Amino acid sequence: MSSRPGRIIASASAQIRPQVGGIITAVEVQPGQAVNAGDLLFTINDQNYRAEVAAAEASVASATAQVSSAQAKFDRYEALAGTNNVSQADLTTAQVELAQAEATLQTANAQLQLKQITLDQTRVTTPIDGTVGAVTAEIGSLV
Repeated sequence: MSSRPGRIIASASAQIRPQVGGIITAVEVQPGQAVNAGDLLFTINDQNYRAEVAAAEASVASATAQVSSAQAKFDRYEALAGTNNVSQADLTTAQVELAQAEATLQTANAQLQLKQITLDQTRVTTPIDGTVGAVTAEIGSLV
């Protein structure tokens, strides 16, 4: 039996970098450790990101209240429109205000979704199964 030289190459590799900035608060892996896709590698301080999510949630609540108010006003005006107690111009204005409130709510929901994604990115996970190579992240490091 003859031996032949061979070479082994990884079928996949990934350099993991955070998508958000901050101070590393935890490193969960060591060089040489086996990991599965989705395993937590390290955590970035998330206090500011949590506050941004809370502010976005408050914006959604405010926009929701504006929609409710605008809807109630429109419904009232629409019911009164047939009795000549509300002009067509007032009804149209109420309809526009409702549409604007609904658009504001959509914007607030989109902002909340973006802030939640950013918060989720403070938990850096591996996208693939494999073995950890060099770990350059250290607790207290700014990334």
